[in-house]
Amino acid sequence: MNISRISIIAMSVALALCGCSDNDKEKAAEYQEATLSLSTEHIDAGVESSRATVTVTSSGDWRLSGTSDWAHPSATAGKSGDEVAFDIDANSTGADRESTFKFFIGSTAVPLQITSAANYYIKPLTDSELSFSKEATTIKVECATNVADTLAVAVDGQDADWLKYQQQTSAFRGKRILTFALTKNEGPSKRKAIVRVSNPSVGDTYPINVVQRAEDKITTDATLYTYGLSAQTISFDVRLNFGCTAYVTEGSDWITNQTLSASPEDANEFYTLTLKYDLAQADASRKGVVHIASSDNSTSVDISLIQLEPGSSLAEIPDATLRSTFQKNGWVLPLEGSMVIVLEAAQKATSLSITSSNLRDLTGIEILPNLTTITLRSVPDMPKLDISALHKVSKLTFSDATGCDEYNLGDNPITSFDAGGQYSYTSMTSLKITGSRIETMDLTLYSTYADYLDQVTSIDVSGCPKLNTLNANRHKRVTTLYLKTGQVIPNLTKNAATSIVYKD
Repeated sequence: MNISRISIIAMSVALALCGCSDNDKEKAAEYQEATLSLSTEHIDAGVESSRATVTVTSSGDWRLSGTSDWAHPSATAGKSGDEVAFDIDANSTGADRESTFKFFIGSTAVPLQITSAANYYIKPLTDSELSFSKEATTIKVECATNVADTLAVAVDGQDADWLKYQQQTSAFRGKRILTFALTKNEGPSKRKAIVRVSNPSVGDTYPINVVQRAEDKITTDATLYTYGLSAQTISFDVRLNFGCTAYVTEGSDWITNQTLSASPEDANEFYTLTLKYDLAQADASRKGVVHIASSDNSTSVDISLIQLEPGSSLAEIPDATLRSTFQKNGWVLPLEGSMVIVLEAAQKATSLSITSSNLRDLTGIEILPNLTTITLRSVPDMPKLDISALHKVSKLTFSDATGCDEYNLGDNPITSFDAGGQYSYTSMTSLKITGSRIETMDLTLYSTYADYLDQVTSIDVSGCPKLNTLNANRHKRVTTLYLKTGQVIPNLTKNAATSIVYKD
């Protein structure tokens, strides 16, 4: 009997314990799921007395803890959506002060920090030295302040219209964001201005130095200087607006002892830089190169220093294929761009042969004054064949000149001309041939394929005064034959559809 009663009591206690455990778990879960947030977690009060409010959003009833003898909350408990006002006493202590309150719901706590400065302030949040590229842009300057009023903003500096103040916005914890527009710097020099932020409540201003860089530029009187073969000291000037480096990239074994005049690290205006070098004795023509560049090599110039043997000269050969051919034959030494040193061997050259579809221009061929034979093959994109600067060529051979519409043979002793041969068509609509010693010319096409592809509609031989035999019977599409006024060609063959037009 006693055992039964003990069992019943034990079971009742066990059931009671089980029930308490389930309730505790539900309460604990609810306790842990509580949420709370504040409209702000920091109040930055000024020097004067003020009132600030905080809105509480929570999942249930909340309570407030914390005390302060200078910040006084309007409530210490409430519901979600309630607004708590904090009356803040004036700060006459001469020191900054800070108090922290905590809003609670369940195990969730959110602190509220209240600070009160001893004085009004404007503190920089942006570097006091700002540098920007030459491009137009928008910049933002940030500062922290406990001044409630709008801050005064001024821009000082010569011609500071390039830096324009636009607007001022407020952010959390007293942050102010000042927006400025920079126009593009299209001048040769960097621009400087000082932004000053102030307020009557603050004794001094908050200055920010703003620099807008200019585009790095370098100018020279020349990019190529020539000297004799003797040992000597030389110098030349460049003008630039940046700190630079200079070094010899070619010829460092004979261009030595570099000396530079002052090169400022942070140049603001154009300045003259003088470079001085020692050149060693030379036995023959040679070229060296001095490279002058900005620190990142984004702006640079190459200066060629040439020692020329007596009788040597410089020339320009724009066409890369022609220039390369001359170099391979030992007739020139390349310089920068299209410039070359003409070597003595060029005077001895009597024949030139090029097979290349890349050949487009014969400018510079005159450095081979003793040429007698020229052979050009597969030159479809050369619009003009001009050898008028030569005077000894007696044999000219060319093929596939489908893009050429003008041939100037000058006074070379070429007496017979056929515009590439009787199988050579052209995609151009005209043919102009000039040659003071041409006597015979055959412009016919014997290939049906060439006749079909040929586009010539006019032929001009007015620059061939000695021409006595001309076969211009190319095809019916040739409608015009140009002769010089008074020019008579005794043996002329042409198509019936071709009319003669005389030119002065």
